[in-house]
Amino acid sequence: SFHTLCDTIGVTLIHDVATGRLIVDTGFCIDTVVLTGATSDVNNYVVIKNGFHGTVVLRNLDMSFLSQFQGNNSPIRVEGSSVSNMSANTEVNFILDGNNSITNLDRGRACIQVDQGTTVRFSAIDPDDNSSGTLCVKQRSQRGGAAIGSIERSAGSSLGTYVSEPIYSAPNIWGQDDSVAGGNIVISSGLYMIKGGHGAGIGGGHGVYYDGMILIYGGEVRASTIYHAAGIGSGCPT
Repeated sequence: SFHTLCDTIGVTLIHDVATGRLIVDTGFCIDTVVLTGATSDVNNYVVIKNGFHGTVVLRNLDMSFLSQFQGNNSPIRVEGSSVSNMSANTEVNFILDGNNSITNLDRGRACIQVDQGTTVRFSAIDPDDNSSGTLCVKQRSQRGGAAIGSIERSAGSSLGTYVSEPIYSAPNIWGQDDSVAGGNIVISSGLYMIKGGHGAGIGGGHGVYYDGMILIYGGEVRASTIYHAAGIGSGCPT
């Protein structure tokens, strides 16, 4: 209800995640969203809808979804509509301002979900000072999505997987068809501590090959996993 008519440009919305969920749609005149505050409520998620082109500032944000199986949503989701990454339908510039943390133990979902048909770019608020913006992202589920990237293959169509058709007809060792998912991820500055579970730190969720481009040309990035996935790349056991 914060905007109903697109009659202005350059609108900034400041949202405290403790106050509830936020759905950013292209019908609103918003080109900059500032996410701040702290929450452990799985209902206080953020969705950037398909078609949004703009900036999302993470300002001393703390989201900790630690109760497994409670929620069907990633803490932050960048939504796409296409299984092809030839062109991005949604483009988000994430700016890190201060110290930010996102932790998720929700099986199936990612911490920051990057759908196919999207491009997300991460940088510090001062691109010449990596310490001006930090991001700690941890996916603690034994079977789940990536810390930054796609969700788990078996999350189910009812949850809006945005995972493509299987690329292999024979199931993998978990009895699931390996598939592809994910948009483009670019990191240019900032400090990052990124840890996946059975999904990659950056890339595919459990049972998913990452389909997008992952480009890191600046900043300091430490990406790893707890179990058998890639730090940067595909999820276990693909």
